[in-house]
Amino acid sequence: MRAAAFILSTAVFLSAGIGGAAAQERDAAILANACMSCHGVDGKSQGVIPALAGQDAREMAQLMKDYASGAVKGTAMNFIAKGYTLDQIDAIAAFFSARK
Repeated sequence: MRAAAFILSTAVFLSAGIGGAAAQERDAAILANACMSCHGVDGKSQGVIPALAGQDAREMAQLMKDYASGAVKGTAMNFIAKGYTLDQIDAIAAFFSARK
C-alpha cells in the first residue's frame, strides 16, 4: 500500500510539469527512488532481484510496459508498472541505463 501511495503522489507531483533537462533528470531520479527499495541503490542489486544499472534502456522500458499490460507476469511488478505513464517508464529506464 505504501508503494502505491508513493507512486501516486509522485505521479501527481510530476504531472504539474516542471520543464527543462535538469528537471527531467530530477523527475526521473524521483521516480527511480521507488525502484531502489528492491533493485538496490542506483539499480545495483546485490540479491536475487535483477540489477537495473547499465541495462539497455529500450529493453528495460519494454519489459516495464509488458508488466503494465500484463503481457509478462511478475510478482509486484505488474501492479507497480501500472502506476507509471509510458513517458515515466521511458524516463526511469533511461535513468537506470545511465548508471554503471
